Amino acid sequence: MPLRDVNAAGVLVPLRTWRSRLRLPLFIAFLTCGLVSGALCDMPLGPNCRPPRVWSKMPRGSEIDTNWVNVVPPLQVSKVLNRPGMWAAGYEWFQFDIHPGKTLTFSELVDLAEAESIPDSAKVARVRLIYPVRARTFEEAAATARRRASKGIPAHVQQEFEKFWETKAPGE
Repeated sequence: MPLRDVNAAGVLVPLRTWRSRLRLPLFIAFLTCGLVSGALCDMPLGPNCRPPRVWSKMPRGSEIDTNWVNVVPPLQVSKVLNRPGMWAAGYEWFQFDIHPGKTLTFSELVDLAEAESIPDSAKVARVRLIYPVRARTFEEAAATARRRASKGIPAHVQQEFEKFWETKAPGE
């Protein structure tokens, strides 16, 4: 019989081990840090993670500030240094090899992690879309980026995922 524990509501629930209790917070912290730094797959994670594919709609010659500000995970905004009144917005989507063709947002990814339905051997793909936003202030840029990000997954992002799974990672 599995070990049991009583939760705050007085309901008998399966006892979670220290490993399973740490798994979700560490996963969320890892993803958040990766999204903030923009280096999720650049960390030494082994064969399960490759660098993200980036699709940029920014005008040629745009110099984007290296400081990206989180609006809501995974939506980020940064100032374009050499174009007055222009900001860059970045949004990310994820796919797992165990769910081919199913593209996830950050919140859906967190829900899967909370349900512990992501096996350790799953390979993750990440596509980042960077697009221009016209605004005078950060608040205007964030509001515009939020509206544009809520419209769904662009077709070219799906194509980038297809390219991602077709290419082999170094050492595969």
